[in-house]
Amino acid sequence: MSSSEKSELLSKMCHYIPHARYQGIHLVSVNHEEVELCLPYRDELVGNPDNGAVHGGALTVLLDHTLGIASITHDEVGACITPTLDLRIDHLGVVASGRDIFAAAKTYRVTRRIAFVEGLAWGDRGPTAGP
Repeated sequence: MSSSEKSELLSKMCHYIPHARYQGIHLVSVNHEEVELCLPYRDELVGNPDNGAVHGGALTVLLDHTLGIASITHDEVGACITPTLDLRIDHLGVVASGRDIFAAAKTYRVTRRIAFVEGLAWGDRGPTAGP
């Protein structure tokens, strides 16, 4: 699949998958086998009203979606359903209130049945969480 075909497919997936569509997650870029998505800041996604931090569940949805669709950009995987088997997130900081959150992921290994993907999420100050 070409980068433009991948871009078109991933944009459709962001609009088709209900939790991604509800949260407004959208494709920023596809570069070969790397993908970047954005979770726009919205007041209803705030988990801590004292500091305006986005709820950890919204961050988890962003990372899970980013990692899942990154796996299908790998030429050995292609467009197929890619369920998450294991997801670990290390929270390294909090994105400032009112800021969009970005996530990027890349598949680094593919076996016959499993794709291994790694990624990061960040705001304006660099990485804030990574699986």
